[in-house]
This record gives sequence, structure tokens and C-alpha cells, in this order.
Amino acid sequence: MNSPRVDRSRPPRGQATHRVTFPPPRRFQLANGMTLLASRSRRAPLATLELSTAGGSQHNPLDRAGLAALTAALLDEGTEQRSGHLIATQVERLGGGLGTGAYWDSGTIALELPAAELLGGLDLLAEILTCANFPPEQVERIRAQRQAQIQQQRKLPGSLADHHMVATIYGPHSPYGQPPLGTVESLEATDRDDLLTFYRDHIRVATDTTLIVVGDFEPGWLFAEVESRFGNLPRTSFEVSDEELSPGVAPKGSPIPTPVPLDPTVVVVDRPGGAQTALRVGHLGVPRSHPDFLALTVMSTLLGGKFTSRLNLNLREEHGFTYGAYSLVTGRHGPGPILVTTDVATPEAGAATEEIFTELRRIRQQEPTPKELEDTRNYLVGTFPNVLQSLSGIAGRLEVIAVHNLPDDFYNGYLSSLATIDATTIQRVARRHLAPDNAVTVAVGPADELVPQLERFGRVRVVVSED
Repeated sequence: MNSPRVDRSRPPRGQATHRVTFPPPRRFQLANGMTLLASRSRRAPLATLELSTAGGSQHNPLDRAGLAALTAALLDEGTEQRSGHLIATQVERLGGGLGTGAYWDSGTIALELPAAELLGGLDLLAEILTCANFPPEQVERIRAQRQAQIQQQRKLPGSLADHHMVATIYGPHSPYGQPPLGTVESLEATDRDDLLTFYRDHIRVATDTTLIVVGDFEPGWLFAEVESRFGNLPRTSFEVSDEELSPGVAPKGSPIPTPVPLDPTVVVVDRPGGAQTALRVGHLGVPRSHPDFLALTVMSTLLGGKFTSRLNLNLREEHGFTYGAYSLVTGRHGPGPILVTTDVATPEAGAATEEIFTELRRIRQQEPTPKELEDTRNYLVGTFPNVLQSLSGIAGRLEVIAVHNLPDDFYNGYLSSLATIDATTIQRVARRHLAPDNAVTVAVGPADELVPQLERFGRVRVVVSED
């Protein structure tokens, strides 16, 4: 049988985009200020429970980098009622999976389980949130594990590049300039009292805590069950107004200091003999609450957020410098970084950096073509339904709403908002927020080869690799 001929000179035509609706959450407020966001999904007899707290890395003292992450890792290692082993046994009995973590702006305790075990899951989460006791032997065990992990990361060029980028653009006086896992030294200086204080001040409090529940249940009866388990959780140590608790208002918490823009700077982390160089170019961006954030996200996607982005077509397809080049705009309570990230052959590091700066300047000087903008919008619209494929994906978007105090219907307006971002808007936010003349370039590789290639991009500082 002869197969039909395929015209490979033209890409296949995409099908029409289906209308997607983000499942609306119901919002409840406990008397102590804690929030419940509940969203029903009948897709499967399952439920995802996630506690989002203020226990993020932005609250790390400057001499205790990694404190939030270490505290989060120890939350399920023991409570006043049971040991970590018994907690794990209970999770197994519930047929679920438990995880804890700390990110820049929040800490999380998440539990996935059958919907029929929802009340048992609430009991367990309430116990962990209110009664964690940080057993000394577990503190030492997890600390040692984290220190080993940090030492391992010091051997990875990409991790080194990321670390030196944020350390340079934020400086030593911002928690954003510290590694979120900490350092071997900062963890060694952290004791159990530090963990207990962080837990008391940023996790075991009601006002900055949101319980997110997604799954097959009736939200109406859930509020009373949550109130009975979490109603005694103390408020934070400071008073907040009703305005501060309203969606759409900037998040609470201590302000993150904004460093002054830098002169063009190049940091070379010396790793002699490296055939490949981890390359980063970046600078300060804007907080997640900034009104330009969505437009910046579209701009970044066009610049380096998809396979057919400008950076990837230039560095990969045209020049063959790399397997992939990407740009990122990160949303945080304080100003997040704007980054370009790639890995290139060391002899091509200078030429690749030149092309990165060419693209940063071009998107400021030239409006995107109608096709570029249409392809970018279609990409963002087409990938959005992926977050609705799982209960944890929906919970993750509700966490963004909770952490950044966005309106509950934010994601239902997200797709229509994309349509309002035109070429003029892309160029406007690029001119306003992209700053190639104040960018930092970080390269991890052999300094003797990299310095002559990169010195034209700014004042060069060579750092000895820590591995």
C-alpha cells in the first residue's frame, strides 16, 4: 500500500482552541484569619490538600540561609503525638502521599489521598502544622543530608552559575541573594531553637496560612471541619486590616530590599579544562504584583520561553551554539530576576553572549511581527489546559492566588487578558524592564579561555570554583 505523500515544507495546521474554564474556588475565612480555598472536581475520587504558609525563604535571616528549607524538611519528622515513622505509617494507611517544601514566598505541606479519607488527611495536616516538635536526632540527620546535597550541587556548573547570578544581582543584604538551601556553614550554624522560632513566627500562624483543597467533595460542609481542626491556630504577632486580607492587594510580609542597578558585570567561575560553559545573563525584574507582569511573561515567552523563540532560533538553529536557550521572568513578593540561561561550547561563549545581547536589544527596538505574537499567544493558551490535568496542578494555581493575593477568578481572566497584549505592549514592557546595559553575565568554565571572550561585556571578576 502506498502511503499518502506528506508536504513537509509546511507545518501542520492546528485545530481550534477549546474554551477552558478554571474551576472556581469557594473562599472561606476562619475567625482567626486563616483562609480556606476549596474547589470541587469529580474527575476521580481523589483529593489534594495543601497548606500554604508564610514560611518561605524570603524570611531567612542573612546569617541563616537555608533556614526555611530546613524547617520545611523537618515538619513531618515528628510531632508531639507521633514520630516521623508513625507519620509515614499514617500516610500509608490513608493511601496517600505527603510532601513538604519551602519556596521563596511560601512554605507548603501537601497531601494527596482518596477523597474518602479527606477527614483523616485534615487531622494529619492539622497535627503537623500545629504540633511539629523537631526531634534533635532528626535535625542532625536532615542537616547532614542537606549539607551533602549542597556539596554535590557545588560540582554542577548550572547550579554554580545560578548561585553566582543571584548573589551578584541581589548582593549580600537581601535574602534573595542567598542560596535557598543554604550553605554548609549556614546550616552548621543553625540550631533547633532557630527552627522552632521560624516555625512559630512564619508557619504555625493563621493569618498568612491558606488551606487549599481540590477534589471530589462538597465544599459546603468542609468549612466546619476545617474550623474545628485549625480554629485554635494563633494569629500572627501583628495585626492586619481587612484591606490587607482582601484579594488583589499586594502580599503581606517584610519588604524585600531592591538593590540599585549594576554597571555591566561579568563573573567567571573558574573550572579549568571545561569543554562546556554554563552561561547566564540577567538582572533585576519586577515583583509578581507589578501590573506589567503578565505582559513581561508574554514577552519572555516570545524571547526565550518556547522552542521557536528568538533566542532558541538564533543560538540553536542559526548558529548551533547550544541545544537550547531560554529566558525566564520570575514572580516573587519582591523583584524577581529576569534571566537568560544556556550552556554552550567554551570556544563559542563570547559569540553566544553577543547574540544574547543582540536579542535583548532587538526586542526593545523592534515590535514583534504579527505571526510571532500570534504564535506566542497560541502557545500560552494551548499549554494552559495542562495545569488542569491533575488535582495538584489546580492546587498549584490556587497556591499562586493565595501567595500573591490575586483575585479568585484570576485564571478565568488569564486567557482573555493574553488577547489584550499587543506588539506595542510587548515593546513597551521590554523597553521599560529589560536592561542589557545593566546586565550581569555569569560563565562557569575555564577562566583562561573565557575572560578574553567576555571582557567586552563588562568589568570581569574571576571566582575560584568551590568544588
